[in-house]
Amino acid sequence: MNALFKLTRAISNLSAWPEGRKTLRRDRRQTFFNDYGAEHHLRACIQWLARAQDAVANEGGVSAGWHFRFGWLPPFPETTGYIIPSFFDYAFLSGEDEFHTRAIQLAEWEVKIQKPDGSVRTGFGVSEDSTVFDTGQGLFGFLRAYQETKKDLFLDSAHRAGDWLLTMQDDDGAWRRSTFRAVPHSYNARTAWALSLLGNAVGDARFIQAARANLDWVVAQQDEDGWMKHAAFHPSEDPLTHTMAYTTRGLMEGGLILNEPRYIEAAIRLSTPLRSIATQKEYLAGTYGRGFLPDDSFSCLTGNAQFAIIFFILGKETGDQTWTQAALALNAGLRKTQNLESDLPGIHGGIKGSQPVDGAYSPWAMLNWAVKFLLDSLMLEISHEQSKDLKWGRQG
Repeated sequence: MNALFKLTRAISNLSAWPEGRKTLRRDRRQTFFNDYGAEHHLRACIQWLARAQDAVANEGGVSAGWHFRFGWLPPFPETTGYIIPSFFDYAFLSGEDEFHTRAIQLAEWEVKIQKPDGSVRTGFGVSEDSTVFDTGQGLFGFLRAYQETKKDLFLDSAHRAGDWLLTMQDDDGAWRRSTFRAVPHSYNARTAWALSLLGNAVGDARFIQAARANLDWVVAQQDEDGWMKHAAFHPSEDPLTHTMAYTTRGLMEGGLILNEPRYIEAAIRLSTPLRSIATQKEYLAGTYGRGFLPDDSFSCLTGNAQFAIIFFILGKETGDQTWTQAALALNAGLRKTQNLESDLPGIHGGIKGSQPVDGAYSPWAMLNWAVKFLLDSLMLEISHEQSKDLKWGRQG
């Protein structure tokens, strides 16, 4: 955001500033909100995401989030890409056709702003830059939109995104070009997952081979205790649970699609040290360094929601209900951080980047991807409670 944009947004959002100070005081006292159950909080999530879409209706996509100083932020192509499957899932689960329509609108916007080379733009707004990871996340949206509509424009966008990803991949399976900070990241396992879905959808072995090559590279980065190298945004940083979960989910889902137990086993090794922590505390530390050394000064709420999803799926796939109990605990903890009392549309139903709100990950903001992952996890919880197949939230 440029300086003039920030100043204009800050002035227009002055009324929300006191709410930020109030939130910080509440977080520091560890005062939590009431837990009204999965269905009530699910509804709050979907309504927040709808407001985030409407807030940038003149631009398209979904607002990246709501900032306590700047209000609604510009749209975020990366996360809009993987919000599309969530809207389709919610529409099917709830019977509310509005969200089927909203998902198609988002997918059409992603097609419209896709770069001519097939890549997906990175950052907030519509920039000229693109990255491997953001393109992988857009791929989830293109594929699901094609599955739902059978419109060739979505399949064409998916194919072009996949072709671009192949041109960016190195011989060892890693991506180093067009990556954040120009270094390889284990969390691009999530991009490999998207490629495996594309390979199955179009029957093209090139995409399957590329997915396998990357997941093989990711497995080779794992320590004996399960901790994963190259899972952070920056090589000198410890990975957030957010990026650890991107890595874990990519391995797990890729392993299930490709029928490759090694990938699933790697995901279980990475998840196992976190399972008992989640069950006991209802949250995870914000980061975990080598040897799973935690930074407990904050919790990354996005990562909590993502690991809840992973734990639900592992419970289903392995039959080990200790995974499910850990997932339920994380969901319960997240619901207690969701403010359903505020009248401010950006706060009500939102999920913060960090707990406390001034923590190290995306401070002072409600994030669309945090809400998306809680939405998915709550749909999985409801499916579990109703003894239905855990299919919600399984395509992005």
